[in-house]
Amino acid sequence: MPLFGEGLGLDSIDALELVVLMEKYHGVKITDETVGRKVLSSINTMAEFILEETAKNK
Repeated sequence: MPLFGEGLGLDSIDALELVVLMEKYHGVKITDETVGRKVLSSINTMAEFILEETAKNK
């Protein structure tokens, strides 16, 4: 299910909060808007991104 729009209906403030929490708890950063849109499209894409980025940092 999409996080924004017709899905869960999250907005830009929610997106900012998700980005901050991902950095705080998982040490991953989203610095590009295009990447951010893809990563924040669903819970699954967020989880995949976190797993990929944390694997790179080990």
